Amino acid sequence: MRRASLFLLVGCLLIPSIPTQAETVPLSFKSLRRGQWVLPVESYKRVSGAFKFSSLDGLEFASDLDGSQLKIDSDLDGKFDSTVEGKEGLVTFKAKLKDGTPWRYTIKLVNNGSGWRYKSSGAMTGKIADQIVRFIDQNNNGRFNDVGQDAVIIGREKHASFLGETLEIRGQLYNVKVSPNGTQVQAEAYEGPSGTLDLVSKFATKGKLLSVVVKSTDGKNSFNFSRRALKVPVGEYELHSGHLGLGRSIVRFTRGKMKTVKVEADKTHAIALGEPVKIDFKYVRQARRVIMAPSLVKYIGRGGEEYKIWKPFGSSPQFLVNDLESGKQIAIAVFGGC
Repeated sequence: MRRASLFLLVGCLLIPSIPTQAETVPLSFKSLRRGQWVLPVESYKRVSGAFKFSSLDGLEFASDLDGSQLKIDSDLDGKFDSTVEGKEGLVTFKAKLKDGTPWRYTIKLVNNGSGWRYKSSGAMTGKIADQIVRFIDQNNNGRFNDVGQDAVIIGREKHASFLGETLEIRGQLYNVKVSPNGTQVQAEAYEGPSGTLDLVSKFATKGKLLSVVVKSTDGKNSFNFSRRALKVPVGEYELHSGHLGLGRSIVRFTRGKMKTVKVEADKTHAIALGEPVKIDFKYVRQARRVIMAPSLVKYIGRGGEEYKIWKPFGSSPQFLVNDLESGKQIAIAVFGGC
């Protein structure tokens, strides 16, 4: 009897708490200095005068270009205290919000010869149901609550999905609402109808599936699949992008010709992606020759998804050119440098 009670107690301790009512979770900013997160849409903004972030109620961080150096007043003290030169660097901005809450925000700056550009290089981090969740300002405007535009990473994943109104954490769905400045998130159990979307079990590949990011057609939700099927709110979803690992190479794929998937309540929808891959190509015919180029070739998976960067055969595919009337082979084409 004592053993059973002890087992029950330990079992209860291992089950994460599920907030049935709205729970406010504090978030803190963590700079990204090592490693790399893969975002659905990575973008940079051009540096043009002062840095303005919409969540800061009009506060501006002055900057000045001195030759090849970019000088920044990163703490609003009226002095240029951060200097970036060369090809890239990191700068962390510090300020206080109107209510006195400390605010931090790190950017990565790059200059490839066409001027300085920047992107967010950090995340607002906290725990929902005992799981680490990172909210990323993907569109670089200083806000962390832009549904369908910002990004989110759950747990130890390196690949992010778009920020949605609902998150799936350890098999449970949660409604979430992030504050504009990212200092807190409200979370509660999702009680609406849901189904199961499976983009993993039927994915045929010789590589390692790293991510499959889908987005609802209304833009309200997004999920990242890599290890298992996920419970999602009912609705219509479309593939946005994904990644495969093939040795040291990373293969990216996009929606291509893949149709949308309608998820119905209490049903499982398993979608077959990956191999076999068909080659869809175009050519230019001129007198006494046929012109083909890698840019005219598309690799289409069995679900209609399109693989953007891939050498699936380890070398160039071989194209046989035959005469339509006689059927006689007149040429063999391969891509140089593949």
